[in-house]
Amino acid sequence: QVSQLELSLVDPVLRGAKLQQKLAGTLARREEERKTTKYLFCTASPYNYASIQTLTAIGLHIAKLCKMYYDWDRYVLYKDLTKPAQLDQANSVSSLNTSFAEQQELLSKGYRGYAISRDHEGNKIMFAPIIGFKQLDEVG
Repeated sequence: QVSQLELSLVDPVLRGAKLQQKLAGTLARREEERKTTKYLFCTASPYNYASIQTLTAIGLHIAKLCKMYYDWDRYVLYKDLTKPAQLDQANSVSSLNTSFAEQQELLSKGYRGYAISRDHEGNKIMFAPIIGFKQLDEVG
């Protein structure tokens, strides 16, 4: 069973109170407690800081970067509710949210995006390798 988290909008007057994160967190917890869903999925624009922050804060990982919805760049984020991926955050790498080639390379090597931050260079996605990940060419 797969559940997909959908869009939420917050009135500009109410922004900054993490309402989107609270709502998404509540929905994710409900699905986990019901034990009828194995995976949560969602897509987000690489340019939407608030959505990426919300989704990674509730435990979803960036697993794919692709073109969707009228050829727009999208992250595909997911969480396995029955066996969550364990990331080796001691070996994290940051990548600008616009460095798509670098991110594709990291994703192909078993890294997953797990957080976003902002500094003088711009928005950066934190990637870490999945513990125990084996590339297809490494599998016997």
